[in-house]
Amino acid sequence: MGIQRVLIGYAQSWALFRMLMEEQPRAMRQYFELIHPRRTPDHRLADFVEVFGTDLESWSAATAPTSSESRRASAELTFPGL
Repeated sequence: MGIQRVLIGYAQSWALFRMLMEEQPRAMRQYFELIHPRRTPDHRLADFVEVFGTDLESWSAATAPTSSESRRASAELTFPGL
């Protein structure tokens, strides 16, 4: 896995975290309370789906860019010197 791909993944995960903290703070708290006692990541995806569901598109349809806009923006990212 190349460094650019790692950095894009990090940026995307940070964007998701920030969006959830701003738009669904109660659900984030519930998720953190659910995963806090866990010692392994075995249930993280199931825990996430339990709290947030699977319909990511509906979370912030009014403010989020479309999938094609997101792909285009990700494709345009460059990290000079890496």
